[in-house]
Amino acid sequence: MGAIAGTIGTSPRGFGDPVGRALGVLQPRGPDHGARAEATFAGRPVVVGVRRTARPGVVGPSQPLRLSGGGVLVYDGEIHNCEALLRKLRKNDVPVLGESEAAVFAALLESGGPEALSAVEGGFAFAWLPSPQGPLYLGRDARGKRPLVYAREGDAVFFASTLDGLLAMHPFPRRPDLGVLTALLRDGGVPGRRTAVEQVLRVAPGEVVGIDPDLQVQSSSIPVATREAAATFHETPLLGVLRMCVHERIAEEQPAGVFLSGGVDSALVAALAREVAHVPAWSLTFPGHQSADESARTRRIGARLGLEHVLVPCPADPTPWVLGAARAFDEPCPSVKAVPAWGLARAAG
Repeated sequence: MGAIAGTIGTSPRGFGDPVGRALGVLQPRGPDHGARAEATFAGRPVVVGVRRTARPGVVGPSQPLRLSGGGVLVYDGEIHNCEALLRKLRKNDVPVLGESEAAVFAALLESGGPEALSAVEGGFAFAWLPSPQGPLYLGRDARGKRPLVYAREGDAVFFASTLDGLLAMHPFPRRPDLGVLTALLRDGGVPGRRTAVEQVLRVAPGEVVGIDPDLQVQSSSIPVATREAAATFHETPLLGVLRMCVHERIAEEQPAGVFLSGGVDSALVAALAREVAHVPAWSLTFPGHQSADESARTRRIGARLGLEHVLVPCPADPTPWVLGAARAFDEPCPSVKAVPAWGLARAAG
């Protein structure tokens, strides 16, 4: 996981270093590395920053990436088919700055523009300035795995991975969008590009927002991947697809573990993960609430699979978990499952 943030134009006087403030708020999303870079866009100052979690085996220059045309790229993502894309780029004699995911991502953009991102398998959010003439692009993957929000205030544009990171950059009016809150309570989700705060918009899944020299916004979409790109999944039985996905993720993410409930889905994921690694498992228990507690079942599954199994009891007073989950979400979250999931994730972390 990681995060990005940036500004185009000049921030109000007396507000210090907006990108630095954002990177401070975003530090939990990327605790191992933080960096920033400056550029110009149509005579306007541009400052971009990135936070990253260290990953083993990453080769290539660190972010932000300085591009050959005088531009810059910051990227938060995970490319599952990075090696295949790198081979294809080299076969087509496309220059690549290194073997890191960010370098491959930059080469795709520079060689084919945002449309080339349809070949990427994985989640991503990015800010890309191809040259000092612009435009500046903000974009997200089609499934919306990685967040990204932005806002214009006066003669400046601000963007960040999360709403709290964005609000740290500028004294935006903290007016709640009552329409969004109504939809959240009624439907259980936030619709479209709107956020819980007026004036702040999110980049929609699969959307690329282009910002021109006059700071006007134009929207386009990343093309959907062709059927050929997904042929492997179409021709593979369901269990084979699940096995492929779990095995690839375990290989990419080390150390890795699983959250194990008493249900079929998590047990299946744990069994497939156990085929390739000795992964630990974490399970919630609810002492004193027999109807909700699945610890007996998770113990049997863990023993059957030979897992290192950690039981995490939900406290009798869950107030710390409730407050922790509330702080973890930068917008209202209607799911009651978020609270026990936060507690389990904290134990695993």
